[in-house]
Amino acid sequence: MCDYAHTGALSVQGWNTTSAIEPNFNPAAVAEVHYLSNALVIFSAFGMATLSNNIELEKKLLAKALDYAK
Repeated sequence: MCDYAHTGALSVQGWNTTSAIEPNFNPAAVAEVHYLSNALVIFSAFGMATLSNNIELEKKLLAKALDYAK
């Protein structure tokens, strides 16, 4: 993920066109970051549900993670 932030290579590339410095992010790269960030949120919430011993929430989040992975 550092390549997309903190002036990493992919972040810099996403702001360059042949004629200017402007947004030029590859749609596939945007989708990849969106997918990964959503997965991290789901797994983080699952960890919190586990720590709080909330079995029902764990089941819902696990189902969402499995559905999201399809």
